[in-house]
Amino acid sequence: MVHEITTRGARSFVVRGASGCVLVDTGIEKDTRALEDGLRGLGLGFRDVRLVVVTHAHLDHYGALAALRRLSNVPVAAQRIEAPYIERGEQSPTVPRTGVGRVFARICRGWKNEACAVDVVVEEETDLSSYGVDARIIRTPGHTPGSISIVTKEGEAVVGDLFRGKPGRRGLGWFCADEAASLESLDRILALNPCRIFLAHGPEADPVELRAYRASLGRVAKR
Repeated sequence: MVHEITTRGARSFVVRGASGCVLVDTGIEKDTRALEDGLRGLGLGFRDVRLVVVTHAHLDHYGALAALRRLSNVPVAAQRIEAPYIERGEQSPTVPRTGVGRVFARICRGWKNEACAVDVVVEEETDLSSYGVDARIIRTPGHTPGSISIVTKEGEAVVGDLFRGKPGRRGLGWFCADEAASLESLDRILALNPCRIFLAHGPEADPVELRAYRASLGRVAKR
């Protein structure tokens, strides 16, 4: 089952299974306390986390990763394209698709996180059952070339920054490396018939709403 943790950066999520849990993303560097409180609310601690999955190497998604690693020595998983950025404490390229995105790209230029080693380098679909959860990682490029999502056997999907916003105002956001790839990734998620869809920036999406949003995009993504 997926549980949300609200942080100052991108939302984090706990995928909880019968014999373990996996943490998805870690917010910004100041979010260690928020993660600790969120886990405590589930009756868990950092040492109960068997794996941290980073959906992509933007700074608001792995800021507290190095601190968490020091506290629990938890292994880290990221896609092959994104892993080198995490290991250098850098941000994978932000490709603006809006005016606001261009402003933020200039502001964030040169910002860094504390570097952290990546132990599990994801190439394609990766089963997470060895970490105590009945879930898998799938590739969902678009926002960045190496973006990934986590899908549970029950049909819950954690999609990172694949899309964002509130119902009626969904969109691909300020940054997107490849809009065509984003649409293909949305189709990949929908083909799995998810029952719940969790976003890093925005409230949970209803599958019916997501299908309507995808249909509205046609072949070209709207801003």
